[in-house]
Amino acid sequence: MSDDLGNAKAVQRWAPGTRAVNFLAAGGDVVLTVNPTTLPTMVNGVTARASSDAAFRATLKAAVLRVLTTKATYGLLSSRPQTDGRLGASTVRAVQRWLGRTQTGILDPTTQMPFGFQPVFVRGEAQTNTVARLGESKFAGIGDFHTSLGAEIRFQVPILNVPFRLIYAYNPRARKDQFIDGFPFIFNEQKTTFRFSVGRTF
Repeated sequence: MSDDLGNAKAVQRWAPGTRAVNFLAAGGDVVLTVNPTTLPTMVNGVTARASSDAAFRATLKAAVLRVLTTKATYGLLSSRPQTDGRLGASTVRAVQRWLGRTQTGILDPTTQMPFGFQPVFVRGEAQTNTVARLGESKFAGIGDFHTSLGAEIRFQVPILNVPFRLIYAYNPRARKDQFIDGFPFIFNEQKTTFRFSVGRTF
């Protein structure tokens, strides 16, 4: 079975039909392409070469026989099963063959899975995320904007050439344990505070 012969850069120097012919002539069985637009050219190229070259035609027939034999071995040449969301007998037998079990084509009546399969349940911690939307805010919009007052003392240090700043701030509308529409909002804002800083403002 080939790798992609449609879009692979390594094969772009050859026409799509030539890629397919060369791969099959070298002993390959199945040509793969991820680019469906190259498929008609590949089919035409292989058909034309098989019509004019007896040796290639024999090589192609051998490849087809190998593919069909392999499919028959795994029960893949039966009629197409119904797509009903269930594992068909052919699929169950293929899984059992892969597991090295007796090929019955019957599911385990206890687990409703092929014999040899065991159900696995994975459970993790639950996580709940709360989304806060501004449109559902209980606040008064512009009326909830606050201002503060303050004073600052600076000490200029000549050697470092930077100011040492002592800042006092006062919040005249500090909020504490408010109830809005019956819901508690615990802010507990500080009424006053001191801060120390080194450096200039921007």
